Amino acid sequence: MSFTQSSFRNRHLPIETLAAASWTLDALQKEAQTEAQTNALARAAFLLHVYFCLNLRISEVAKHRMAHFVLDKDNNEELWFFRITGKGDKERFIPVPDEFLDALVAFRRRLGATTPLPSSMEKTALVPRLDTSGQFVSHESVAARRLADIVDEAFRKAGNW
Repeated sequence: MSFTQSSFRNRHLPIETLAAASWTLDALQKEAQTEAQTNALARAAFLLHVYFCLNLRISEVAKHRMAHFVLDKDNNEELWFFRITGKGDKERFIPVPDEFLDALVAFRRRLGATTPLPSSMEKTALVPRLDTSGQFVSHESVAARRLADIVDEAFRKAGNW
C-alpha cells in the first residue's frame, strides 16, 4: 500500500519517511519465511495506515474494534467513517480515505475475515494481538505499549528512525 498526500494527515513525519517504512514492510512480507512473520509484518503495515490515515491516538487504536467503521449511504454514494470515542468521552466521526479502505480489505483478508469490509456487529479488534505462535487473536487488541513498539520497530526496519 502506498501513501499519498491526500491520505496523509498533518503529522510530524515527512510523507517520504512513512512511505519508506510502508514499502519496507510490504517488501519484507513478500520475503517472510513463516506465517507468523507475515502476520506480524502485515499488522505493522496496517497499523501505520491506521495511525497516519485516520489520525488516531495510541489509546484510541487499542480500545476500538472493526465494528467502529460506519458506512453512510448518502445521495447514492457510499462513504466510510470511523466512529471513535476519544479524550473526554467525545465521539467523532473520521472520514476514511479510499486508499485506507484498500489497506483495510487486504488486512482483513490476512485475518481470515469472512467479509472484505467490517460490519457493525463485528467483534474483531481494530489491531488484533498475535499469540505465541504468531496467529491472530482477533477478539483481543494489542496493548497500547506494544502498539508504540510495533511502530518504532517498523521505522527501525526501514532505516529511518
